[in-house]
Amino acid sequence: MLLNKKGNNNFKSDLNHTLVDLDNIRVSAFVASYRKYQVTSSYFRHPTKKDWWRPFRSDEIAAFLNIPSEFYTFPDFMGEGVKTKLLGQGIDGNAVKAIQIEAAVALMANRYRKIAKTTYSHTEINCQIINEEGLGAFLFGDVSQSAG
Repeated sequence: MLLNKKGNNNFKSDLNHTLVDLDNIRVSAFVASYRKYQVTSSYFRHPTKKDWWRPFRSDEIAAFLNIPSEFYTFPDFMGEGVKTKLLGQGIDGNAVKAIQIEAAVALMANRYRKIAKTTYSHTEINCQIINEEGLGAFLFGDVSQSAG
C-alpha cells in the first residue's frame, strides 16, 4: 500500500521527488515499470487537493525526456501502459541530440577536409559547430583566420 493514512510515509515525503507539483523542476526517473506504482517514481500531485495524485501521461513523460512531439508520435492503437513502458526504456532526447550533433560535425568535417585537400592542399581547414537560434550551424574556415 503506497499511501498510508497515518504515520511516516515516504510516498508523501517532501524529501524525495515522488509527488511533484507544477512548479517542481526535478522528477525521479521514469522506469519501464512506471505503471506499477512505487516510491522511486514521480507522480503528479493535484494543484489544489494535495492528497490527490495521478501518474504522468505518456505525452508529459516525453516532454520531461525532451522528446519533441513533432519528432515522434505513438500509433493510436497503442495503449498508455505500452507507451510509458517504451519511454521508460528510452533515454533523454538531449543526449541523442548531442550525439547527432557530434556525428554531423564529424561527417561534415571529413567531407570538407576531402574537398579542401584537393583544392587547398597547403592549408589546414578548421571546422566548428556554432549555436544559431537553438540550431547547430557549421562554421568552416582557415585555422590562421579563426585563431585571430
